[in-house]
Amino acid sequence: MRIASVLHDASIDKDGAPLLATVAIERDGALYGVAALAEALGSTCASHDAGARGRRYAMVSDDSDFQHAVISLRGESFRELDERVRAGERPSSARLLPGTFTWLPPCATERASLFLPSGEDAGGPSRGPSFRLGSARALLGHEATVPVLSDEGHVAIACAVAAVLGDDLFRATEREAHDAIFGYTLLLAYEDGLAAQLGPSLVTRDECGPVASLRAQVRLDGQALSVCEVGDRPFSAAETIAWISHHVPLRAGDVIGAARIDASDLRHRVAFGTRVELAVERLGKLAGKPTQGPPMRPWRR
Repeated sequence: MRIASVLHDASIDKDGAPLLATVAIERDGALYGVAALAEALGSTCASHDAGARGRRYAMVSDDSDFQHAVISLRGESFRELDERVRAGERPSSARLLPGTFTWLPPCATERASLFLPSGEDAGGPSRGPSFRLGSARALLGHEATVPVLSDEGHVAIACAVAAVLGDDLFRATEREAHDAIFGYTLLLAYEDGLAAQLGPSLVTRDECGPVASLRAQVRLDGQALSVCEVGDRPFSAAETIAWISHHVPLRAGDVIGAARIDASDLRHRVAFGTRVELAVERLGKLAGKPTQGPPMRPWRR
């Protein structure tokens, strides 16, 4: 499955109704709200029992809680919906049209812990992976303008494939860490400040397959940098997660930048206002634009 989280304008009136957080299924570049999809496809259920039709997808009537709908239930409550969308059942009433939503990071930002890649893995395999803790509440989604805490006019960026856990882990083996991965998404970490981007969608492990051999490319203002593989050197994603679990208890829903993409052309700093695009096959494209953050208030000077 390919699962997104968006802030959706549910109103048809231009004066606007509340913006609602919505979990969506993504197929072929189109998004379908899970609750609306459940209502539309549940009403066409091949059953003579109207009550059964109403109950068929009752578990996904509320798609606003990403942690519950996606992580706690491992997405099983709407796996059948995804299969029907893949088979071509795509009701227009459930589609989220471009311009009616803002991308959110595909995780539970209020609950997740965030582990960001931090430079090269210092000290080699004997020391373990290098990471830094971030705040998931500071995560932004696809196509965001990202305020950066820097006065220099440019910023260093780390690109990674992030794993989102579906199970708790503590002192895990590599195998246990692999099995605990619910899915993968893309991560842009801006190293001067708190903000990072996650998205566009969370792709389940079974649909994504092994990440180490996936090809990745970064574009700056449309100019393509060299293509590289995500790779697993010196540590695989599962090894990184297992190593962290020996130092910090991990919880279902945590986000870990477990497979850093070594885009050598990004080792220089990127100027504010530059459109940065990270594209990885099977996982999509994550785009953002770093900009100067708000200045310190005069009374603090």
